[in-house]
Amino acid sequence: AGLLPHGAFGALALDQQQQSLVGLQEHLAPCVGQTAARLDLDLTCADDPAGPWRLTGQVGGLYPGLGLMRWRAGKLRGEDRLRLWLAHLGRWAVADANLVSEPEPSWLLGQEKGFVLAAPLPQTEARARLCELVTLYRQGMQRPLPIFRESSFALAERWDDDDEAAQGRAYSAARTAWDGNSFNDIPGDRDDPYVQLVLRDVTGDPLAHPDFARLALALYGPLLATGADA
Repeated sequence: AGLLPHGAFGALALDQQQQSLVGLQEHLAPCVGQTAARLDLDLTCADDPAGPWRLTGQVGGLYPGLGLMRWRAGKLRGEDRLRLWLAHLGRWAVADANLVSEPEPSWLLGQEKGFVLAAPLPQTEARARLCELVTLYRQGMQRPLPIFRESSFALAERWDDDDEAAQGRAYSAARTAWDGNSFNDIPGDRDDPYVQLVLRDVTGDPLAHPDFARLALALYGPLLATGADA
C-alpha cells in the first residue's frame, strides 16, 4: 500500500510484518498447490414470516484432506468467525454428514490463533440455522437492528445464561467495545460513521435496547457453542 517508511526503516518494518505471519504461513502450507473445491448451494427458506426466499450461491475453500479453510492475516474478529459459520452452514446444508465417514473440520486461521468448527451439522439443522440468519438479514433490510460490529460479539462471547455475574461482565465488555478507548486512540462502535448515521435521531442507550442482547446471542450464540479456539 506504499505505507512503509523509506530506506532501512522500511526494510525493518517489512521484516517485522513478515515474521509476525510465519505461523500463519506454516499452517497454510498444506494448501499450497492444491485446488480448492466448491459446493453449489440452492435452497428455499420457507419458514420466514415475510415469505419464502430462495438462497443460491457457492461455498468455496474446500481442501481435500484438510476441510473448509478461511484465514486472515491479522487478529480474528467476531465477523471473521461469522463468515466461517456461514460457510460451515452452507457446506453442511448441501452435504449430508451421515454419508461422510470422516467429516473434515472448518478452519479459521489468524495471525495469533485459530478457530475451528470440528463437528458437522445434520443437513436439516444446517439449513434451519442458515434460514434463521436469512430472516435476520431480511429484518435488517427493513429497519436498523441493534447489532454492532464489536459490541455484539463482545457480549455473546462472554455470555452465560446461568451466571448473572458472567452476564454483567458480558455487558461490561460490550460497553468497552462500544465506547472504545480515546486515551489509546482505539475507536468504539459508537465512533463508526455508519452507526452514527443510523442512530442520528435515536435517543437513549443502544446497548440498553431490549433486542441488543437477544440479537447478539441469536447471531453469535450458535457458532460460539459449536466452535472453539485452536
